[in-house]
Amino acid sequence: MVNYYCKIKFFIFDHILILLLLLSSHIKNRRFFIIGYPYGRWGNRLMLYSYIITWSKKFDGIVLNPSFMEYKDYFKCFQNNLLGFIKDNAYYSLKIPDFLSKIINDSFKRISYRKLIIPGVIACDLEFENEDYENVSFQRLLSRNKVFFFRGFLFGKRNFKSIHKNRLFLKKIFEFSDNVINQSNQILNSIDKSKVVGVCMRQGDYKNHFNGKLYLEDHEYKFLIDRLKKYFGDDLGIFVACEEKKEEILDEYAYFNYGEPAVNLCTLSKCNYLIGPSSTFMTWAAFLNNVPTCYIDRNNFNTKKLEFSEVSF
Repeated sequence: MVNYYCKIKFFIFDHILILLLLLSSHIKNRRFFIIGYPYGRWGNRLMLYSYIITWSKKFDGIVLNPSFMEYKDYFKCFQNNLLGFIKDNAYYSLKIPDFLSKIINDSFKRISYRKLIIPGVIACDLEFENEDYENVSFQRLLSRNKVFFFRGFLFGKRNFKSIHKNRLFLKKIFEFSDNVINQSNQILNSIDKSKVVGVCMRQGDYKNHFNGKLYLEDHEYKFLIDRLKKYFGDDLGIFVACEEKKEEILDEYAYFNYGEPAVNLCTLSKCNYLIGPSSTFMTWAAFLNNVPTCYIDRNNFNTKKLEFSEVSF
């Protein structure tokens, strides 16, 4: 009985929130693009957010993403922007209590899974590999409705040109906090080399991801680091971004940073070159400053010619 009343209470609250958004949309003549239930962690979240922002700019919208409050301490623009409010070419500080942001976020999550029958309000499931987000029907959907709730991740066909065109704006929106920047600068200053190659060491869930195709053992990363030294010469610094601490030192001259995703992401973005298995994490870092990147996997890390080029996602 308690669960029944909770469901009724949530249903009423969610629909009041939807109607308020719809009313606001008509008054302001702006669309709302809302990330209700994101997918994955850092790289996936940032990539999805970026595409939603560019769609919003194209169709004169406002973006809301309270789920990003999880990362608010790491980005300047979100420390006082707990709803992830972005409009036009700027973000807006909305100083609301954490608990209220959480309530709204929970509501958006529920709404993104509801079967909505309110005209002008759409809940979009993005997790379709065959979807083309640039086709006429999807673009018409974005242009003809008022309020969108997105869930999942963009597994289908995407137009990177729209992201690249807005790179400087996105870089400003996702500027790291002073604390993260200072830690990153300390790392690079301690490396003190004219060139720094960033190695994105992805293990953990990669052991089973794509049947282990992107998973490299510790000794294989050591082989890769030795190979980079030969390829770039003596005046080379190596920064390795890791998820978990290693019991053995893989290379005494490389700088290993463990378990600090924001610092790792920031530092990778400042390297001269990046290398590692394909991941949205490394790709986002490369995108920020147009860092040339080389993607490897366990089948080619020791045979592939090291070619570094501009990324897309």
